[in-house]
Amino acid sequence: MSPICIIERQTEGGSWIKVCDGSSHPANIKRLLDSAVKAYPQNKKFRAIDSVSKQLLDMAFS
Repeated sequence: MSPICIIERQTEGGSWIKVCDGSSHPANIKRLLDSAVKAYPQNKKFRAIDSVSKQLLDMAFS
């Protein structure tokens, strides 16, 4: 697993857009997802993926 994760938000059209990236430590992923939910209230789904393997690490819903 890569030490970096990518946070993305899903648009109404279904495509995923990068919001930010950061450490893939579980506590940091939670903080980044919570921040993304607050910053983009119009979006309903958010995900954290591994920057190298593109494996899903976590999701958040608003």
